[in-house]
Amino acid sequence: MRKLLLIVLIIFSTDIIAQQMAYNVVYVHAEENSESQIGDLLETYYSENKMKSGGVVLERLRHGRPEGMTHRIVWLWELGNRGMVDGELADYEQSNFRSQLRGYVEEWGMSYSGRMINWVEGDMEETPFVHIWDITPADPAAFQKAHKELVESVPQVFGGRFNGFGTYDINQPNGATHWVLVSGKDLDDHLQLFNDMETKYPAAMQKFFKDRGETKSVHDFTFQNLKYIVAQ
Repeated sequence: MRKLLLIVLIIFSTDIIAQQMAYNVVYVHAEENSESQIGDLLETYYSENKMKSGGVVLERLRHGRPEGMTHRIVWLWELGNRGMVDGELADYEQSNFRSQLRGYVEEWGMSYSGRMINWVEGDMEETPFVHIWDITPADPAAFQKAHKELVESVPQVFGGRFNGFGTYDINQPNGATHWVLVSGKDLDDHLQLFNDMETKYPAAMQKFFKDRGETKSVHDFTFQNLKYIVAQ
């Protein structure tokens, strides 16, 4: 499983990505004690019905989560290469899957879609906790460049973590147009990242803030990656 995760993350890496990656996110309030059942259902369904590209992720929401929501389900794919290897499933097969999933969900929340612009591979098993910021940069191209340069300039801090920058193209949450994220081992590791950047690498942070341009921070939250089903 770990090798499969690394393969997917390598595919997502901006240095070697051949196709633009896209995603669709759905928030849910899972029924009590149904987390493992949702994960098993996703794994069984997408293991038996192969996706052409990308994968599916189950995430547990933590700090800053929308009121009432407990998890996110994220579908990832290469633009222009979405769907199933053996063609679209019959209506009854899709309906059966949705019916089973609804049985584990108490409430459905918001959903939105976009693209992954910068993506640097990391170790999802070692750093499963993710801090993500919803933002609106005045100059997205400048932010993209500054973000990439920051991550590459301080490998002592960002090495082993996956880092990303992307867009909200459909149903922008609270008006945010983009997002940026970094992974970590746990809460302490994320706080240590802040401390290291402020005390050991302040010049790199100052350059990033200057080069990225005016940026509005809309909201931030954390989540934990629980299960990743990789397209075969």
